[in-house]
Amino acid sequence: MDTIDPGHFLKFCTDQKGKTLTTITQGAPFKVEVTNGMPEFTPLSPRSKGTPRLHSEWRRVLELFAKTGSYHPSDNTDAKSVNLSYMLAVVRAYVRHLPGCRHPAISNTHFTGEEIRDGDRKIELIEQEDAWDESDEVVQVEVKKPLDKVIPVRLSAEKWEAMRKEARELGIGPSTLARMWILERLRQRTKAKVES
Repeated sequence: MDTIDPGHFLKFCTDQKGKTLTTITQGAPFKVEVTNGMPEFTPLSPRSKGTPRLHSEWRRVLELFAKTGSYHPSDNTDAKSVNLSYMLAVVRAYVRHLPGCRHPAISNTHFTGEEIRDGDRKIELIEQEDAWDESDEVVQVEVKKPLDKVIPVRLSAEKWEAMRKEARELGIGPSTLARMWILERLRQRTKAKVES
């Protein structure tokens, strides 16, 4: 994830006023608004008594999220905040809204009006089942066994960042790079066993 623009993020938070969001891991409902230039979360569960909570380390959370790309609080523990779950839920909502965002701060830099209209036209063609161009070719795709096993791997922030950078240079995601490295090592070990 690229760096999140703090001003645009606060604009998004302001636009969420009155809407109910939920935390990712516990599904706890809350509301967000901006007070004194900081996100303020108001939990809606009966246990929390609806006391608003300012998040003073909100910029730090945005920085950490840009590094980890994770919405899970345990992956962003450097922020050390009781409001981390609320903040990450708002970050997730923010990231999800970006592709269609029409705020001037984002649309002027990332998507022009013509690009948005072109994307809308392509979506419309797909929905009408008329997405083929005359120049499109039919390509045979070999379908292999689905990848249905997951291995959680914990890395330090520095190692994660190095892996993410390497993957970005190759034009792939970090999990794809990790899978490639694991399979490469397994092939080497298998080959060594056969040769010995």
